[in-house]
Amino acid sequence: MKIEVLYVAECSSHPAAVKLVRDVLSSEGLAAEVREVLVTDEVVAAALRFRGSPTIRIDGRDVAGEPAKMERFGLSNAALAAEPGCAADSTCTKALHRRRAL
Repeated sequence: MKIEVLYVAECSSHPAAVKLVRDVLSSEGLAAEVREVLVTDEVVAAALRFRGSPTIRIDGRDVAGEPAKMERFGLSNAALAAEPGCAADSTCTKALHRRRAL
C-alpha cells in the first residue's frame, strides 16, 4: 500500500494530516510507510495533479474522492479537521478498508 500526504510548506494542517493517517493505520492494525511530499511550485503541483494542501492519497487515489472533471491544480491550502470522528478520519478509515479488501 502506497500512502502519500502532499502538502505546501505553509500548510498548518500538514502535521495533523500525517498524524491522522498514522493513527488510522495503527487503529486498523496496518503497517505502511507514510510518504510526505512537499509541493514546491505550480509546475510540481500540476504534475502531481495537486488539489490542495494537505492531500492524502492511498495508492494514488485521493481519500476525499476525485471529481469527474478537475482542470485546475496548484498551490493552495485546504482545511483539515483532524479530531477523532471527523469526516477526514472517517474517509481515511474507509479508504484503508477498501484497499485492504483488494
